Amino acid sequence: MKGKAVSHYEIDPVKNDWNTAIKFRNETINQRYTAIDFSHNNRWIGAAIKNRNRDTGENENIVKIWNLESKTLHRILNIEIPKNIELDTPGGVRYEITSICFSPDNRFLAVGTDYGLTIYNLSDWTILHHEPEKYVSDIAFSFDGKVLAMADRRKLTLWTIETFTPIAVLSGKGIMSTSLVVEISPDDKYIAGGGMDGIVRIWDFEKIKEKLY
Repeated sequence: MKGKAVSHYEIDPVKNDWNTAIKFRNETINQRYTAIDFSHNNRWIGAAIKNRNRDTGENENIVKIWNLESKTLHRILNIEIPKNIELDTPGGVRYEITSICFSPDNRFLAVGTDYGLTIYNLSDWTILHHEPEKYVSDIAFSFDGKVLAMADRRKLTLWTIETFTPIAVLSGKGIMSTSLVVEISPDDKYIAGGGMDGIVRIWDFEKIKEKLY
């Protein structure tokens, strides 16, 4: 098997597999997974799905949350699609979930789409904050759970979690890509971002926080 790519058809799921999302294929041909993440305490796994409702024919964006301890589906988060926008058309908004991320302190779940950002409280799964009309290509939490980094078409924006206000904007020459990614190092020392210009940029996150706090 070394060096060989394994097709999902070569995987034989065990009979007591507790959820089809953990298998290596979709549950139905009408849905596809667009993002996945584990909580840092290994309690939850979340998977974002773009699904076409068989009854209505409409697109749905949902996040399924499974409890890893009980091995059961815990809940389904419905990510509302904005009204009055063109979906899946040339030049229109595709509106799908681009990224999901659990905070390292196990307090929040952030869900980014190409038309907004939603942050959930994990204590009761209520919405802490919703930021509409923002393209989100990737998101990352600081290790202390106080800052959320959001990548969009042109820049990286740092937001405070409690008040959800922008506290810093990171950009650079050529950082104008629709495929931006962002990550914060586990020790909160660095933040990195990259796009289709072929450059990975690294900022000193500690110095940024010193100026902010």
